[in-house]
Amino acid sequence: MKLFLASDVEGLRRLYAVLADFDFRSSSTLDDALRLLDSPMSFDLIIIGVHFDDSRAVDLLREIRSRSRYELIPVLFIRTQPSSISQILEQSILSLKEAYRVNGFIETDLLDEDDCRIREEIIRMAALDV
Repeated sequence: MKLFLASDVEGLRRLYAVLADFDFRSSSTLDDALRLLDSPMSFDLIIIGVHFDDSRAVDLLREIRSRSRYELIPVLFIRTQPSSISQILEQSILSLKEAYRVNGFIETDLLDEDDCRIREEIIRMAALDV
């Protein structure tokens, strides 16, 4: 199983331990993310941090869904940093859920920052069989 993780540098650092058992590639900029998506490599799950590349997470989501080979790949959003606008973020992601087939939104602080619980939630929301 190959995962693609697009997040800010802090989010990437936070999730490396959570995803250590997976084969994954990561990016912190939209340009690098697009290069990975256009490479011969393919992914089974894409996780996008809400703070990706200075609020370009939705831009990345649009690009992902515009590529036929990623049309049906599960996409999750994740928030790894506390935020005063978390309720607004959740509402925004809910609106993206239908339009862009987003599989879910994970807030690591609501899972007590527990790596095992975060990993289980990623697997559950993506409906992955690992």
